[in-house]
Amino acid sequence: MAGVVFWLMATRAQAALNDYEQRIVQLRLASLSKHFIDAFSGLVTRKSLVREVIVDPNSFQMKLLGEKGREITPSELSAGERQLFAISMLWALGRTSGRELPMIIDTPLSRLDQQHRTNLMANYVPRSSAQVIMLCTDTELTPDLSEIISPYVSRRFEIGAVVGGRRTEITVLDH
Repeated sequence: MAGVVFWLMATRAQAALNDYEQRIVQLRLASLSKHFIDAFSGLVTRKSLVREVIVDPNSFQMKLLGEKGREITPSELSAGERQLFAISMLWALGRTSGRELPMIIDTPLSRLDQQHRTNLMANYVPRSSAQVIMLCTDTELTPDLSEIISPYVSRRFEIGAVVGGRRTEITVLDH
């Protein structure tokens, strides 16, 4: 009899834990969706492009929904918007985790037009993390963009080839 009671209690406890886990996953996915929409809307020029994000709790596949609940496929996004999608998702994951995570982005401006570049520098750099490392080419980081992020930059470095091209040199720049 005691074994049956123990088994029933264990079964109920397991069911309660499973239910709790499902609720936590749903809360985290709702938080991720909200953070993503906030981030993405702050970076793209088509502000109402994505209204909702649904994340499948089993596969973690994402579905983007636009106006009137219409699904938006990745092919409907420009190359720059897809890049901002990825940056926004990383930003949202960091915010959802509740941890201050460093962000490192290689050539973040390469596929972006001027307005998206400005949005990224004005909205992402000062708000995404206490430590953002951006690896930009000399043609990406124009003086106007550099001015936008200047208050948030601790150090700037330039990596360049030394004459002869056999090695590179790192120079600390004033900002």
